[in-house]
Amino acid sequence: MSTSSSTTTTLVHDNAFLTNNVHNTNADDNDSSSSRIALIILNTPGLSSDLIRVSSKSTSPNTDDHAASSASTATEDCSIFQRLWNLSSYRVCADGGANRLLDAVTAAATTNPELFIPDLIRGDLDSLRSDVRQYYSSNGCSVEQDFDQDTNDLDKCLQALAMKYTNEQSESSSSPLTVCVFGAFGGRFDQEMASINALYRWKGKFHRLILYTEETSALLLPEGVENRIRINKELEGPTCGLIPIGFRCESCTTTGLKWNLSNDILEFGGMVSSSNHVENEVVTVHASSPLIWTTEMKRFGDGVP
Repeated sequence: MSTSSSTTTTLVHDNAFLTNNVHNTNADDNDSSSSRIALIILNTPGLSSDLIRVSSKSTSPNTDDHAASSASTATEDCSIFQRLWNLSSYRVCADGGANRLLDAVTAAATTNPELFIPDLIRGDLDSLRSDVRQYYSSNGCSVEQDFDQDTNDLDKCLQALAMKYTNEQSESSSSPLTVCVFGAFGGRFDQEMASINALYRWKGKFHRLILYTEETSALLLPEGVENRIRINKELEGPTCGLIPIGFRCESCTTTGLKWNLSNDILEFGGMVSSSNHVENEVVTVHASSPLIWTTEMKRFGDGVP
């Protein structure tokens, strides 16, 4: 993910893994293609039956050949959710996110429900329906209840993944873990802010942490480095934004955008780089404070391959 020299550190960010469209890079880039994927499904609107498709090559998530087969099917004509499900090796539902998954899968007429069994359901479980819990438990899914009211359900899921990732690292030289959160936007505003807060709270704990819906993706760009964002034009853009949440950014300089910044100040109550457009395949961002980078995702059915 990073390279360094005597003067600067470079961090590479991309959504290339969603289409297996990996750019040619040197080994030091450590881009997303070399990372394992974990998926968290939140209890928010947006997961519906039309986003779910089953390939003839689909396999049960609990089989050993799942990762290999999913890589070959991830680029088929399917939604962002389906791509994330196909690519992920570990799937977690945040409390009532399990309700939404089972309801969507059940309503998808061509779907075999047994192909969509998460590995874990975790949260305070105040939203998890009893029928959903029974169904997933009987199909091998672990259910963990955490009553801590100082953490939300997303944090509880991230805690579980961090512990699993730490244990795996201590046992072997496992590949880095990218965590994708589906359903991060489009529901209640306080829940959207909780998703944004997770980017800051869990900064540096995983290889990458990315928020998704079918319409939007967002990630945190750290300060004081050269952030190189490689655009997956098959699935994202051209609309993008740089959002200074939590901090006034005293200086931001970019390349590759229609309206580039040059040592500009970004802050709420002042300038925010919203509704910008990507023009180059690579965008660079230098910022004095962390910034949220967000891109418009091309909706399923709108010419997405």
